Amino acid sequence: MKSINYLIMFGILFGLSNRAFAESQPAYWQQDVDYNITATLDPNNKRLSGVATVEYTNNSNQPLDKLVFELPQQLYRQLNISYQGRKAGSSELLAFDKNEQQLPVNERATLFDVKLAQPLLPNASTKIKLKWQLQFIPRNHTSSPRGGFESFNDGSLIIGASEWYPRILAFDHQLGWDNLPFKGKGEFHQEFSSYTITLKVPNDFIVAASGELLNSTQVFTDEQSTLLQRQNVKQQIPTLTSETTKGYKSWRFKAEQQRDFTFAIGNNLVWESKTIQLSKGLTQLNVFYPNNGRWLWQKYGLDAIEHSVKFLDANLAPFPVKHMTLVNIAGIGMEYSGFTFVGFRGPDSIDGRKPIFSRTQKYDVIGGTIHEVTHNYFPMLVNSNERREGFYDEGLASYLSYLIEQAWSPDFQSFYGAPKSVIPVMQSPFSRPAELADKLRSKLDSHYHVPAAAWNILAKQIIGEQTLLTLLNQFIVQNSHKRTYFSDLTKFINQHTKVELSEFFDDWFYSNQHVDLTVKSVSTKSTGLEIIVENIGGIEMPFDVVIVLENGEIKRLTVPYSDWQAQFDGKLLLSLQTQLAVLKVEVDPSQQSADINRDNNVWLPTFQ
Repeated sequence: MKSINYLIMFGILFGLSNRAFAESQPAYWQQDVDYNITATLDPNNKRLSGVATVEYTNNSNQPLDKLVFELPQQLYRQLNISYQGRKAGSSELLAFDKNEQQLPVNERATLFDVKLAQPLLPNASTKIKLKWQLQFIPRNHTSSPRGGFESFNDGSLIIGASEWYPRILAFDHQLGWDNLPFKGKGEFHQEFSSYTITLKVPNDFIVAASGELLNSTQVFTDEQSTLLQRQNVKQQIPTLTSETTKGYKSWRFKAEQQRDFTFAIGNNLVWESKTIQLSKGLTQLNVFYPNNGRWLWQKYGLDAIEHSVKFLDANLAPFPVKHMTLVNIAGIGMEYSGFTFVGFRGPDSIDGRKPIFSRTQKYDVIGGTIHEVTHNYFPMLVNSNERREGFYDEGLASYLSYLIEQAWSPDFQSFYGAPKSVIPVMQSPFSRPAELADKLRSKLDSHYHVPAAAWNILAKQIIGEQTLLTLLNQFIVQNSHKRTYFSDLTKFINQHTKVELSEFFDDWFYSNQHVDLTVKSVSTKSTGLEIIVENIGGIEMPFDVVIVLENGEIKRLTVPYSDWQAQFDGKLLLSLQTQLAVLKVEVDPSQQSADINRDNNVWLPTFQ
């Protein structure tokens, strides 16, 4: 796919209409949050203890009598999950005001209300101090924790520290405090924040993190530092730190206007790195994996990150982070700002021999990497409420991943994206995508499969793939580091296309209807051939029709999506000027509509 070099011109053409659109909207605001956190890791006991100073600025138009934080790993405490007799999560969260006076804390499921000594007025700021500890559990636990540890037979360890600190809940103009607790499947709704992080870890552990490392000369060896300065060279970085004796070392990081801060530590990690030139400067790519994952990760890990980043930078928008880090650890994959976990690993070695891996295992590693990297745009750059609208970011990431996968190889084993791939989902009852993740029959079906197919159909059959990418670019530029809802995106797309798409978005995202087109009747009139196609599935779709005449001639009709909008009974009348007998009529012969029933797509005359 060619790069979209004309995006700036496109932006100029849309400039006036975008300005008018922006002026018609309510004044936008979002809260400001600054974290200064010091955390100490105890790998032997798989525990973390932390102290955080949080500065919170209230940019809303109403006073706040409390601040609401979330510690998602409290879910596993509520489920009575323990490790070596110690319950998961945190036993308590302590809060103090700027005068070190303790503040009341009310725990509600995974949420913590911190009662302020006095209301925080609009345009005012406050500082509070938090103290907590966290007990990690195995990442491969049946509850599918996003944070936790993986142990190995040789005693080595990886700890994936996600959702590890008390994170301020989002407070926005639509919902105020969004008080939905974390239940396992729904993801997160956060503010953009600035972070100063100090991580105290044993000397023999390497730290991989989002954000910028501030004290590399203190934690890296000279060899590591020299290798990391090279550009455009894929290289393996020794993971011995500057000291391997007993004791602890502090790693200091900083991140500005980032949606989250995540890290991992390990004493058995292979580290590969490459610094590449992108449209707006240098970006460092890092992949960390345990030695037993080297068979697939050494071959494909860093290459998959680079392929994804370059594609997105060229075809969507400048890649938004300067450090992209991936850690392979057991358990589910999960995205964070400039950082991601991927759980796919592939086979381990048997007696030191190179194992055989399947095509599926190969593409799980590559595809899993591509998908998580893509999330750096939605929701990490354009913020969203993942807990309520998980289909928004997951659907876009899945569609963009499909494009990246096909650019990797036309025969890529893509899990979702192609219209045909969603047919098995829609042949059975499924939940509408615009449903809370914790209430879905299948999150994978409703938040990934169906939305990815919908975006693909919209792009290839209705408005054009290049047009959709251009519109997404403009939406990203307009909403970078802001919070959006799905309706903001659909309104934007509707405004800048010549096709009215409200019904398309309603059908695909707010209903659980399906595609089923049928040839209702074929008849010859004095004016020619008349074909009636009926939409019995509920979702209106553009489609092609192939007509085979008695002399062997083949006629093709293309029915655009807009033709449905003048119809009220779910039927379309198609005409062809001919008096020849018809041998066959087939709707959607190329199978691009996600039609769940191919049997009623073909009409044959009764004498055959």
